[in-house]
Amino acid sequence: NVARSADSREFIKNSPLFAASAKVAAFVRGTYGAQVIDALRPEPEDFEVEHPRISAFFGNNLDLLLRARQIETVVVAGTATNVAVDTSVRDALQLGYQTILLEDCCCSSEPSFHEAAMKTLRVLATWVASTEEFLARVGHQGSGQD
Repeated sequence: NVARSADSREFIKNSPLFAASAKVAAFVRGTYGAQVIDALRPEPEDFEVEHPRISAFFGNNLDLLLRARQIETVVVAGTATNVAVDTSVRDALQLGYQTILLEDCCCSSEPSFHEAAMKTLRVLATWVASTEEFLARVGHQGSGQD
């Protein structure tokens, strides 16, 4: 989850995207805009990892948490496909993780941005799947479905 302090000290200062989000106080830790929606709210045994930069792996302990638990595969979904999703998939791959991208759980501000990113990510990711394909392959463990 993207989150930052109210004074934006973690944000990239030379990025127009981050500057714009700071102007409207987006992603401020503890505010509505940084909350996880109820449907995705973590369970008590889950870890919540915030990332103040573009990649889910940058500026936090996500890699350490995964390695300590001998997790070798990550499943990526989110917004924006052409920014945070793309960067997180690339970082996961460079860190040696099997990387599954759920295409129908990603979006961008423009459909053309999403599709352009997906053209590259289909080549990079270990597996690009729909949610339905993913659940069919791995089963419904932990999904709350019978």
